[in-house]
Amino acid sequence: MKGYKAITVDNATCRELVPGKEYHVWRIRRAQHLIQHFTKAMKLLPKAPREFKPILLAETWLHLFNPWLLLVATVILLYKALTGTAIATIVLVAGIALFLFKPYRTWIVTQIYLITGTIRNLWTKEIAWKKQEKS
Repeated sequence: MKGYKAITVDNATCRELVPGKEYHVWRIRRAQHLIQHFTKAMKLLPKAPREFKPILLAETWLHLFNPWLLLVATVILLYKALTGTAIATIVLVAGIALFLFKPYRTWIVTQIYLITGTIRNLWTKEIAWKKQEKS
């Protein structure tokens, strides 16, 4: 945003240590920070380079809005399935069946962390935290 260029290595590998204890607390804190980052980044959108704007918009959508869209769609599908709508029941059952696939489960869990992080940001925005032991 300040006119600098990032240079990356094509074959770089990154490994991240994760905490053995309080893993979910760590994930929620990371989700909170992502929400804070994309909220701030949206304010900078008018100043962003033209080629960066579509990426910023897509990432903001995926982190700020998509989790809530999933939640709303799930609630509507559940309501419609409970009231006897066949197509809603089929779609809901298909969504449940997709839990057999790890990438889908991972995506759903990530959306839950983002929703939880957003809600938690309403009353606390942890900037500093206690260091967690990682394995």
